[in-house]
Amino acid sequence: MKKRLFQIILIVILISISPIIYIFIKNIQNDLALREYVAETIIPRIRKDINRFFTFDNKKDEIPIIYLEIEDENYNKLEKQRKKRLEKIESSENFVGQDNWKDIKAIIKFKEEKHNIKLRIRGDMPSNFNRGLENCSYRFDIIDESYLFGKKKLSLVRPFLENNFYSYIFSGFLENEGFISTDAHFVRLYLNGKENGIYILQEGFSKELIESSDYREGVILRFKNDCIDCNNSYNNTGFPELDAYNEKKIVKDTVLANIFARALLKMNLLKFGQISASQCFNVSKFAKYIALCDMFLAHHSLTCHNVKLYFNPVNDKFEPIAWDPSSFVRYKLNLPVQNGFNEYAGKNYNNKHSFPIYPFLFSDTIFINAFNNELYKYANDTSIMNFISMNQNLINNLDPELYRQNFQPQFNPDLILGNIKDILNNFTTDNRLTARLFYNEGILMVRSNIPLAIKITEIYMDSLTKIKLDKIIMPFQYDTIVIPKKFIRTDDKKFTLYSTIYGLDLKQKYRGRIFSKVDNSKSVLVLEYFDKSLFNINEINKTISFKLKSIELLKDIYIPSGYTFIIEEGSNIKLRNNSNIYCESTVFANGTKSKNITISSDGTGGLLIKNTSEKSEFINVVFDNLNNPEDNNWTVTGAITFYEADVKFTNCTIKNNKSEDALNIIRSNFVIDSCTINSTYSDAVDIDFGKGVIKNSSIKNTGNDALDFSGSEIKIYNVNFFDIKDKAVSSGEKSNVLVDNVSINNSYIGLASKDDSKFIAKNIEIKNSKYTVTVYQKKGEFGASSLEIENGEFEKSNFLIEEKSNFVYNYKKIIGDKKNVYDFLYKE
Repeated sequence: MKKRLFQIILIVILISISPIIYIFIKNIQNDLALREYVAETIIPRIRKDINRFFTFDNKKDEIPIIYLEIEDENYNKLEKQRKKRLEKIESSENFVGQDNWKDIKAIIKFKEEKHNIKLRIRGDMPSNFNRGLENCSYRFDIIDESYLFGKKKLSLVRPFLENNFYSYIFSGFLENEGFISTDAHFVRLYLNGKENGIYILQEGFSKELIESSDYREGVILRFKNDCIDCNNSYNNTGFPELDAYNEKKIVKDTVLANIFARALLKMNLLKFGQISASQCFNVSKFAKYIALCDMFLAHHSLTCHNVKLYFNPVNDKFEPIAWDPSSFVRYKLNLPVQNGFNEYAGKNYNNKHSFPIYPFLFSDTIFINAFNNELYKYANDTSIMNFISMNQNLINNLDPELYRQNFQPQFNPDLILGNIKDILNNFTTDNRLTARLFYNEGILMVRSNIPLAIKITEIYMDSLTKIKLDKIIMPFQYDTIVIPKKFIRTDDKKFTLYSTIYGLDLKQKYRGRIFSKVDNSKSVLVLEYFDKSLFNINEINKTISFKLKSIELLKDIYIPSGYTFIIEEGSNIKLRNNSNIYCESTVFANGTKSKNITISSDGTGGLLIKNTSEKSEFINVVFDNLNNPEDNNWTVTGAITFYEADVKFTNCTIKNNKSEDALNIIRSNFVIDSCTINSTYSDAVDIDFGKGVIKNSSIKNTGNDALDFSGSEIKIYNVNFFDIKDKAVSSGEKSNVLVDNVSINNSYIGLASKDDSKFIAKNIEIKNSKYTVTVYQKKGEFGASSLEIENGEFEKSNFLIEEKSNFVYNYKKIIGDKKNVYDFLYKE
């Protein structure tokens, strides 16, 4: 009886739901996008969940757990703000724009640490806050002395708003490629004690972002959110104004304020056509960045209100910050996936409202050359797919939980791979261009059919008549070239045109027809002005040198990239009246013991060598009385500065320096061998994010540190230090330093290891120093440091070892028992 009743109930249920099943199937058959969604997303997820259930693999992936605690009163304040904002949006159909979310106080807990924070809702678009406070996006600042994951400014965002793994992969890959990119971590959030699913913990815009990317602190800028006003129309300026993050801090800091002023100046000079894009932007970085945005369909990152810029105070140029890619694959259910590379090319090049800086970039041939090369490189290698494979385990483990949070398509790397193949096709297609030649007017009309700049190189009228051409055709644009009538052959009505992708050796032949007639159908910055009158220039060997061995410079000189700058033996270069040497070419200054080279100043000028392709060499050179280069509101700290420019010094002398750093080497490899540095105003040698060797040298009479390292890998052999006002060797910010056979006499501190550094010293002698060794933490975003000494001979063992630090002296571990060592040393 029971069995019979069960069968009847089952039949009734099947009959009842059969119309629903029929309608569902018919809708899937008639809707391509929905049919793809079911096939690609729902069925694979059901299959995966069944497999997890029957294999008893229901363990959640181990990701960091974050606890957010908001008191009831503050929780209600947030909810009131949220509802008020939604009402405002509902009352105005076209309302889009910023609103001032108010901060409330809250607490974040991670592991055993508690952080006091000020927190607000993040985002202008309703998707950030229209699903209740438990699903809101949040931005918070840590207001006590602690750091979370080494950061002070962070956001919590639901993964679907960042396209789940697409944004995570984009940011991670660009960070690996050397870009400033916000850190992101998948975390499990507990809100007021209740598990609240997975969020992305995302880094904010602060000095920690810049310094953790191995750059010097500068200003982070964005365009004011007036690219689009509240009525969805563009502002009437045609070019939005720049705004700075943390502006309150900037105006209180003279150095940062000057950097900000310099950034505004350069952007205005670009806006009014007084400098080129390559003088304003680091075009190699932007070329690579825009190419990668094309690879990842990340054009959202390029739009006006999403552009984030870092003004590099050393390079004196803007650099991109990777941010907010919002790949269009997110919208696959609603509309077909478009090839963003093709779809957005025309807008990037021509729409000054949506993409205000890109028309400038794409009008600069240096940028176009670099962009085409970067795009071709990434389209042909496997680095992107290899990076995705490295993250596949994380994707596999988290994907089911993200699916339960929000009904999103599963991560599909084939969308990115397919896009890369489409991009590669633009380089290889036979349909690169269309051309017509009109005999009566003597005009060749050429149109580009691809989203790449092409170069027209030559035209053949027949096997004997060839005309050399040099014309760039921009993507999807057409242009005209004048061809003298006397060269045009009309007997066979055909011509052959050769072209390449600009900057690449990808030659292609086009056969076209000849028709009788057309149918109806101060301009640069002085800083970067190359005054050739001072130099002997060999364009064949690409070398450049001063015409005179003894020369007095009364104004800045600039040497562009593409040359080798040779300073001959016996040369005497005098910098006067705030004149400086700015060089983007490799330098060979090879003096001899009898005919050394002297570069001196009246205390107002110095040298900046940057972005060189080969290692520079200085042999038997004396640098005397130099100061750091500066121009209006722009400055560097080193009298001699190398930025992304490898260098070797041999038998050189640096003396009587007037600047903060006598020698500053940044993001470069170097060797300092058999050199003497004497009488410096402040630091003798400052290495930032460099790698190199210092050997057989001496440093004496410094106003501050002798050797100061940040984020660097250094080896020091056979170096003597005398009369050092602060630290003889200072290792900071995750540096790795090895010292062997060193003598230190009369310093405030002999050796200092700080901020996550690893320091090993062997065969070292220290005497007449107030503190022989210090190991401590100076900056909160870094951790404890270590210092190991083997065969150390100290006149006195005056150590300052902070708690949690690791110090080993002659194979004996010494436990740190001091607190706040930095405050004790420098804030007495």
